[in-house]
Amino acid sequence: MVKALLELGADKDKRSQVGLTDLGAAQLENREDVVELLLESGSRAGLMEIGLLVAAGRGDADEVKRLLSLSCPPPLNTRDEKGRTPLMRACKKGHEAVMEVLLGHYLNDKERRAAVCDEDSEHRTPLMYAAEGGNALIVRRLLDFEADVSAESKTKRTALMEACKCGRYRVVET
Repeated sequence: MVKALLELGADKDKRSQVGLTDLGAAQLENREDVVELLLESGSRAGLMEIGLLVAAGRGDADEVKRLLSLSCPPPLNTRDEKGRTPLMRACKKGHEAVMEVLLGHYLNDKERRAAVCDEDSEHRTPLMYAAEGGNALIVRRLLDFEADVSAESKTKRTALMEACKCGRYRVVET
């Protein structure tokens, strides 16, 4: 199907509403066959961004640093198929070192605060992901940057509700 669409002239570098390219989506879904077809067709759009999302999600702080050093400005607001940023992915998985690297690359406190208050397509924030994951250190750090504790997801849940729902009592105490 992908090969036929490419032969018909489909725009291989078009981005979705959240900024994801077909190449990026294929990488996130581990579709090596589609990745190979797109690369063979010359698509390169989104390689840096997807690499950053993947490295942040798996907790590879060194790779995150390397990727951020290659791009000016760094693609900190890159989003996956659910509208999640690298910071959200790191917070969700409890990767403190990655979170610190990402927060350290914002130019000023205003940008950092915007990042910690950012929302994905479900209106979930990094604080909600960290609370759900139970990492009290990440929650505390996000609160230091004035994360919005009253923000609600599409399902009307706050970070505190997420922590309670998941039995993350250390986070609740934070």
